[in-house]
Amino acid sequence: MAINAVIFDYDGVIADSKDMIYDIADGFLQLHGIRLDKTKILTGSAKETFRNAGLESRLQEFMPFLKSESIRRFREVDVFPGMQAVLAELEQNYSIGIVSNGFKDFIDRHLSFHGMAGRIKAVVDGSEIRVKPDPYQIIKCLSLLGARPDESCYIGDTDTDVIAARAAGIGKVIAVSYGFHGAERLKNADVIIHRPESIITALKG
Repeated sequence: MAINAVIFDYDGVIADSKDMIYDIADGFLQLHGIRLDKTKILTGSAKETFRNAGLESRLQEFMPFLKSESIRRFREVDVFPGMQAVLAELEQNYSIGIVSNGFKDFIDRHLSFHGMAGRIKAVVDGSEIRVKPDPYQIIKCLSLLGARPDESCYIGDTDTDVIAARAAGIGKVIAVSYGFHGAERLKNADVIIHRPESIITALKG
């Protein structure tokens, strides 16, 4: 069946935000006397990071801190090389949405700063009542796009993305290995790619 809509995760797929997120999380953890290896902070999940640190009780305190710091520092975050050209090509033939457990205020500012806001038809963020790996956000985005799950593609960088997309009934699940999780954690995707330019080929394959 033909693909008509493409939904992206944001951090680690479009936005190269790992260094900023690491810096914010590391600063917060140090305030509580905790030092973690970078690989244990950059898990793609704040809940997983704080569980690793034995600080799960601090998660509710951390999330508003992460939101305010991310919005303050959005100009520091690059777009992955090649992604702007990919989005420009995709918008000619597909409706494009974003589903992220991050913050819409950050995403909107970052998209506008990099001249990409007009290419995106819907943004669903982590303020929803249920978040990935629950499929709720993806299902909501599909509704906003007017798209069927079996005629849609989801592109993410974590095993959580893959789980949520499968649960939503997405027709094609593409994982990128250049984000938060490497290929070994993404094996349940239909396709694993290693650079943004490969998205076009993977969609047509």
